[in-house]
Amino acid sequence: MAVGLLVATSLAPAADADTAERNPFQPVSAASCGSDRERLASWQLQGIVSGADYHSCWGRWPGGSGQKLVIGQQLLPNWQVTEISVRQVSLEHISPDKTCAGFSAPMVLLIR
Repeated sequence: MAVGLLVATSLAPAADADTAERNPFQPVSAASCGSDRERLASWQLQGIVSGADYHSCWGRWPGGSGQKLVIGQQLLPNWQVTEISVRQVSLEHISPDKTCAGFSAPMVLLIR
């Protein structure tokens, strides 16, 4: 019995280390994730270049600044390009520190 208690006590600090940054009793805020999705929806996918082993895309923010993206690159701080196909680009929320309740589905941008 004392051994089991010792093991449980030694694992407790490791569990606390994971939640030290976030208060588990604080409600999860999805507002910032929703605003990120709105910003991503305003990004206009304008073209896709692909080859046997290479895929990239070009797009533009409403303000006019263009941007090239490749798989693995981040478009916004918490969103990463995960797939580039013939007519669309998929992005996923990648921040383990910022939970997005109800907003965790990939975002798909289409050529208009």
